[in-house]
Amino acid sequence: LALGQPEVRAVIDRQRAADLGVAVEDIATSLNIFVAGVEASRLTRGNDQFEVRVRALEARRIKPEQLAQMTVPSTRSG
Repeated sequence: LALGQPEVRAVIDRQRAADLGVAVEDIATSLNIFVAGVEASRLTRGNDQFEVRVRALEARRIKPEQLAQMTVPSTRSG
């Protein structure tokens, strides 16, 4: 948590996730990538290195309600 940065607490319906075949760990990982992103690559220009991160567009991650609309794939087929 960075000073001055907003924090959101996500409450996962564990029973519903289990019924749908979605692991709670997958939900947590997906939320983290959605908001904070994941390092996809590094770009080097001269002596400078830049981290390239993939994450949701800012417009999709500003409001907590938007996080509730995120989908996580199930391990079940069909």
